[in-house]
Amino acid sequence: MPYVPKLEDEFYLQNDPFFHPKLEINNDERKTKIFNLVGEFLIPKHNVDRLVKQFGDEIDKPLNGGPPDPQGFPMINTFVTKFPTNQESGHFLGLDIGGTNLRIASVHLEPGHPDNGKRINLENFPVPIECRQGESKKFFDHLAKSIGNFLQKHFPQQTETIVLGFTFSFGYDQLSINHGRCVQFGIQTNLPDALGKCPAQLLQSSIDSAGLPVKVAVLANDSTTTLIYGRFFDPETRASMILGSGSNVAYIEKVERDKRIKDPVQAFGYKPTEFIINSECVLYGDYHQIDFAKSRYDMELDSKSLIPNSYTYEKMLGGAFLGELFRLALVDLIKNGLLLRGKLTTMIENPNSIATPVLSCIDFELVSSCYQSFEQIDSMLIHRFDYQSDDIEPDDRKIIAYVCQLITIRCALLCAIELAPFINRMDEQVVHVSCDGSLFSKHPKMDRLINGFLKELCPTKRTKVFATQTGGVIGSAMLAACYHHDHQQ
Repeated sequence: MPYVPKLEDEFYLQNDPFFHPKLEINNDERKTKIFNLVGEFLIPKHNVDRLVKQFGDEIDKPLNGGPPDPQGFPMINTFVTKFPTNQESGHFLGLDIGGTNLRIASVHLEPGHPDNGKRINLENFPVPIECRQGESKKFFDHLAKSIGNFLQKHFPQQTETIVLGFTFSFGYDQLSINHGRCVQFGIQTNLPDALGKCPAQLLQSSIDSAGLPVKVAVLANDSTTTLIYGRFFDPETRASMILGSGSNVAYIEKVERDKRIKDPVQAFGYKPTEFIINSECVLYGDYHQIDFAKSRYDMELDSKSLIPNSYTYEKMLGGAFLGELFRLALVDLIKNGLLLRGKLTTMIENPNSIATPVLSCIDFELVSSCYQSFEQIDSMLIHRFDYQSDDIEPDDRKIIAYVCQLITIRCALLCAIELAPFINRMDEQVVHVSCDGSLFSKHPKMDRLINGFLKELCPTKRTKVFATQTGGVIGSAMLAACYHHDHQQ
C-alpha cells in the first residue's frame, strides 16, 4: 500500500515552503481528506534515506563482481574512456533519438580556437507514432531519411564519408564503443523485432540503403553523450543526468573499482584509468522494490502504460508522465468530492490530456507573481476541460496549485536521490553534473529544487547540476570526434 506521511514524519528542507509547501485552505476536514490522497506524493526523510541506500547497494553489487541481477542497475560499461581535449578537428554528425525527440546535429571543431571554434547546425525531426511501434526497419529507415534531409540542407555537396555519433536513448547492452544489443524500449516506442539486435547496425543498414555518405562511428546513450558535452565546458563534470521525457544517470568511474573488468587491455584495447558507466538506474523498481515510495497514482499510471512494470522509477519523474500523474490526482480528488464540486467533465477524464508543460506554466505563475492570480489554472479548466467559471471555487485553485507543486517537488527529490549515491562514492570533493532535457532547462523551479535537495543528500561534496541543452546530440558528435582516429585505423 502507498505510504501516507504521518504528523511525526520529517522531510528534507521542511521549513522552506519552496521545498515543502502547505495547503492553505480554511476547511480543515477537507484539507485532511486531500492530504490523505495526494500526500502520497510526499516522501519522508526516512524513505528518502532508504532509497539512497538501496541505490547505493545496487551500484555496488555489479562493481563488486556480483552476478548480473535483473532486479538491479545494469551499470553498463559504455567503453568510453576518451574525453574532449579541445584538440579535435573536422566535421562530425550526431543523432539523438529518444522517447519524444529526434535531433540531428553537425559540429565543426577546430583546435586552438576559443570554445574550440565549434560551429553547430541543429535540427529537430518528428517521429510518427506508427514508426515507433511495429517493425524496426520502418523506424530506422525514418532515422536515415531524416539524416538525408539534414545533409541535403546543410551539406548538399557532401560526398566524402562523414562519421556520426549515435545516441540511442533506450535500454541496450553496450558490447563495444560502436556495438550494442537492444534489450528494452519504453515511453511510446515498442519495436519487438529489434530486441537482441545492434541499433548501430540497424541504423547503418538503413543509411546504406539510402545511399548516404555516413558511417556510424560510436554508439552511446544520452546520459553518456551529455556527460561528454558537459566535460567539454567544465572539467569538473563527473556525472550527467537526463531529465526530459525520461531520465537516466551516467558517471565517471575508476577502472580499478569495477571488478567485472578483469583485463582492462582486453576490454578497452589499452589500460585507461577511468571510463563512463551508464547506470540505467531508472529501470529500478520493476520488481516492487520501491513500492513504499510510490503513490496510488504511480501504480495506476503504470498499469495503463504501454509496457507495465518497466522503467518504474522513470515513470515517477519523467516528463512523459508528470502531466498524467497530475490529471489522475485531480480526477481522484473530484471523484471524492474534494475538488470542483465533484463535477467530472468528459475532457478531464481523457487519459494524457494534461501535458507536463502545463505544470511548468502553473509553477511559473506561482513563483513569478506577487499575487496568486491562478490564470493558468483557470485557463486549463475552462479552455481545456470545459468547466465554467461558476464551477471553480477559490479553494479549488489553491488545491490544484498545491498538487502541481507536490508533483514537481517530488520529481526534483527523486532526481537528487538517483544522483546522490553516485556522487557520494567519488573521491573528488567538487562534482558537477551536466543535465540535458527540457524538464530541467524549461521548468522554472527544477534547477533550484534539484540543487537544493542534492546538497542535503551530499553534505560533504560541493555539487552543482547545470544545464547542457541538446547535450545528447551535440555530445554524440563530440564523442565521434574523440574516436575519429580509431575509426580511421
